[in-house]
Amino acid sequence: MQHELEVILRPGEGALMRLLSMVERRGFPILGTHAEMAADNAQIKVRLRLADQGRSVDNLCQQVRKQVDVTSLLLLD
Repeated sequence: MQHELEVILRPGEGALMRLLSMVERRGFPILGTHAEMAADNAQIKVRLRLADQGRSVDNLCQQVRKQVDVTSLLLLD
């Protein structure tokens, strides 16, 4: 089983790298990513496909939501 997250970030230096490194440090291998900047450059939409590690992804979602650059997060799986 896999998990898919959609994260909206404020554009800023290192925002995407902070998100990706946090997910990996929490022990969820990233299987795929897709990121695109909105037409007005006001936000970055990131889709992450994560491997299921046999634990709840809810804790990860709570931690990601606390990041300063994150404006919203949806769990799509």
